[in-house]
Amino acid sequence: TVQIGTATRVKAEYAKTKTSEDGVSSQGDAKLAEIEHVSNGLFARAYYREQESAFGLGQLSSSLGATRKIGMDISKQFENRQSHRLSFYRDSDILNDVDSDVIDFRVEFDNLNWDAFAGYRYSKVSSEEEMAQQLLFGGSYGFFDQRLKLSAMHEQTISDKESELFPTKTTV
Repeated sequence: TVQIGTATRVKAEYAKTKTSEDGVSSQGDAKLAEIEHVSNGLFARAYYREQESAFGLGQLSSSLGATRKIGMDISKQFENRQSHRLSFYRDSDILNDVDSDVIDFRVEFDNLNWDAFAGYRYSKVSSEEEMAQQLLFGGSYGFFDQRLKLSAMHEQTISDKESELFPTKTTV
């Protein structure tokens, strides 16, 4: 990790594992690179993460192996307790050669006892012809000096195609 000035941080990590089980050995790599900038209510992070399927000591699910994620998160906090958040990324399943592209935008309002958000999500999986679009809504309210928080969120698909990654759902 290298700090550049007071507002920017660059981080790079590399890990390698080598395991042997029942006489069969395997080895895998994982890589991470990030650059992050925080100043005047602005947060921006660009990242690259990759993990080979043989990485780890056997504790990770095989469905998480051989993945690559490249993206950017940007948020801006305004003085009126409103914030705007934008995330866009490509999540790749390297073994199956499938890419998922996602864009997520939210407007959030934060008060002392409550918060609320509304947003939009676009997702497209390379193995499918159609894309999926969703409207996002949610909020929460804190009780007993924020020791108990009640929250609800709904993600509603508005396109003809329902996404396997992001189905219509309500969470309470």
